[in-house]
Amino acid sequence: MYVAKDITMQREEAEKQQEAEIDKEIEKLKYNLYPVDEIIKEDDFAELEFVKKRTDAILDKINNLIASVPELKIDRGAETQRAIRQWKKDIKEKYAQWVLAMNKLSLVLEKRRTKIDDEAERRKQNMQREKDEERLDELRQRERSMWEEKFAAELQMMERKIKMEKSAKSSLAKPPQLKITGFKGTAADWVCFENMHVPYTSR
Repeated sequence: MYVAKDITMQREEAEKQQEAEIDKEIEKLKYNLYPVDEIIKEDDFAELEFVKKRTDAILDKINNLIASVPELKIDRGAETQRAIRQWKKDIKEKYAQWVLAMNKLSLVLEKRRTKIDDEAERRKQNMQREKDEERLDELRQRERSMWEEKFAAELQMMERKIKMEKSAKSSLAKPPQLKITGFKGTAADWVCFENMHVPYTSR
């Protein structure tokens, strides 16, 4: 009889300790989330991340503690299923406003992360665009150089052709050079000299 009573008292004591632990964790949740609006207003992203991580851990602990208490109540046999469900409901109402604050915090962080990701993506796209423009400029420069080389080669060929044509025309336009043999003053040389200056038809 005393042993059964002692076990019941131990279970009751364990249950009270668990409930006290739950209250303590709820206070921690309240402490961390009370200035949440102020932190959001300050736009301190690092602080928001820290609070989110800390409060997630506290909430997990509260949920684990709440899950273990009904078993102690059932083992003790002092409360009905309905009473246990009501107890869970009452406990959850104690920190419901802080869960809402956590959700608010999560939304703010999600928007901030999306903004950071969008900015990173925009920077990445800008860098890619700059690279593409540099590559395009390089291709244009290469193409321009190629055309300049081609134009210079064609111009050189044209100049060479013009020189050749001028050279050909000048060689065609020149009359044949006549070689005049000088008269040496002798009678034998006179006939030869005279024949050079007399037209062919009069001969």
